[in-house]
Amino acid sequence: MTAIMLEKACRSQILALASGEIKAFSSQQDASAKRKKYIMKSMKLAFDYCARKISTST
Repeated sequence: MTAIMLEKACRSQILALASGEIKAFSSQQDASAKRKKYIMKSMKLAFDYCARKISTST
């Protein structure tokens, strides 16, 4: 699952780099808050996925 997310992120980065200069639209504080929120949401989704896989395999 993590490998798939990493591959999608890499593809997005390559496309963004190909389109020209990348500009930041958020302040460092906003970016940090968004990153923390995304990481927590991502961890919950991954945990829920693993829990579903375990419950369906038994």
